Amino acid sequence: SPKKESPKSMSKEVNLRSFLESDWVSNFLDVDTLEDFEIPEQVANGQMHDKKKASTRGKEAMLELIAESKAIVKEYSALLNEPFGAFCESQRKWAETDAVRDREYEGDLLVKRLSSKHRTD
Repeated sequence: SPKKESPKSMSKEVNLRSFLESDWVSNFLDVDTLEDFEIPEQVANGQMHDKKKASTRGKEAMLELIAESKAIVKEYSALLNEPFGAFCESQRKWAETDAVRDREYEGDLLVKRLSSKHRTD
């Protein structure tokens, strides 16, 4: 016998069908690409609708969001890279010190001592 659906899942299906049949979804026509960003065609951009010309404020708002997003990404990248760059510079400076050469010398001695001990055992 067919499996009966719970009222909750039927409610979800009804809501989903209602959403998919809505004017907002069914009349979605296309997107415009602007500066590598997709802007839904429904955004007010001077289009004609019901014999009236829409404002361009929707497109202007999207352009403002694009500019703000780019500025945020640029600032975040700079803030993220700055500490890493400083760390790399400190490591480079440290690598050019006598401390590094001393550690290398100690490491060489330890390897030689352990390898000679291994040979005698």
